[in-house]
Amino acid sequence: MKRAYNKDRARQLIPLLGSITQEISERVHEALIIQGRLTKLESNPLCDEFMNLKAKLATHRREIRQSARELSRLGCVMDEEDPGQIRIPGTDGEFAHGFQFDSDSRCLRRVETGVNIA
Repeated sequence: MKRAYNKDRARQLIPLLGSITQEISERVHEALIIQGRLTKLESNPLCDEFMNLKAKLATHRREIRQSARELSRLGCVMDEEDPGQIRIPGTDGEFAHGFQFDSDSRCLRRVETGVNIA
């Protein structure tokens, strides 16, 4: 089902999108740290620490996928080139006529004009 958002409905998404992008960011950061620790332990892949880290990494990856599915249920997508940007479809359901949420500044702007609106 295609979602469509006008300016007011897109603004209402800001708190939720902020939470989702913060969770993704934190989990990606933790996953990178764990991956680095796993690399150091590769010589002993059967030790308890290695196995525990693998389990933690799997959990972080699963939760990142879950957050991406939540964005999808909202009709939104994370910009592949800049993961801190979330694309929101416009009133016609198209991203080209929609909005973009910047997770760093928590700003919402129209894609067509590039003007901040919230």
